[in-house]
Amino acid sequence: MKRVISVVMAFLLVLCYTYHSKAETEKEIEFSGIPWGISITEVNNRLVEMGYSKDEADDTSLHTWPYHWQSDYRHTVKDTGLSLSTSYWGDDTHKIAGYTVNWTTMLAYYDFDDTMVNREPSKSHFCQAIIEFDIDFELVDRAYDDLKTKLTKLYGEPKQNIVDDEAKAFEWYGANNTVVRLEQTNGKDYKHIYLIYGITSIDEILSELRNTIVKTAPPADPDDLSGL
Repeated sequence: MKRVISVVMAFLLVLCYTYHSKAETEKEIEFSGIPWGISITEVNNRLVEMGYSKDEADDTSLHTWPYHWQSDYRHTVKDTGLSLSTSYWGDDTHKIAGYTVNWTTMLAYYDFDDTMVNREPSKSHFCQAIIEFDIDFELVDRAYDDLKTKLTKLYGEPKQNIVDDEAKAFEWYGANNTVVRLEQTNGKDYKHIYLIYGITSIDEILSELRNTIVKTAPPADPDDLSGL
């Protein structure tokens, strides 16, 4: 039976966790109104309609939720889905909540069931959206506070789960296992702000997908003795 699941989530975590009570909203959280679970092809079409440049989806290894951007905490089987990325590098025509977008990455997992994996992009399922902003170093702290205020107006009080010298973040949880994460990473010469949208059930989905990929992988050629 074909598996079609409403989807999503991923990105950034670890180091020091400070958990507060889980704040939830009755709304389903989406990136710019794009529904979870549609194909990466449809996502591309919608982004073009919104003024983003057209791009091509490439094979990728999707990340589980949650993870830290510098870690290797991901599914070990490659090509579990598709990545659609666009860089703008200061093109101020693309803004979210009044702030210029530096780059976006849209992620989708392959359609699958117990017996097969369908790698056709038009059958994939949108599950993660990652956005980095292009904000002047001196304005990053203020922008982070402003984005927190705006997201709180939409989704209620957040759950803070990272407090660290290198990163801080808030999360808002919505209906159907949806989530958005606001994160700021800090270094000696940089500060970056990210928004990460998705669903918290992505770990379970990718585990099942990985099992199918392993189970259906073609065996090695029994007559290939090269290099032995």
